[in-house]
Amino acid sequence: MKSYAYSMTPYILADNPGIGMKRAVDLSNQMTRGQKWKMFVLDLSFIGWFILGTIALGIGVLFVLPYYNSTKAELYLVLRGQALHDGISSSAELNLPYV
Repeated sequence: MKSYAYSMTPYILADNPGIGMKRAVDLSNQMTRGQKWKMFVLDLSFIGWFILGTIALGIGVLFVLPYYNSTKAELYLVLRGQALHDGISSSAELNLPYV
């Protein structure tokens, strides 16, 4: 459960490295509140691809990982937009030009 709560921390720190670790973790926890089940289902949707990649002598996983990582990045963009809309964070705090 906590791995999902803290999963957006690297993306927040990439947006604004000066935000501080404590605030990034807190913001990640707030952004994922109520979304953990959906995040779990999203991860489950990749299980078949990872199994097929492993069966292909592990080489197939190299093709699945970029798709998985880009999906997680897109999830962050959606959660970030929702956090900005809900007033959890501001565009200045996340070092965004206009939102």
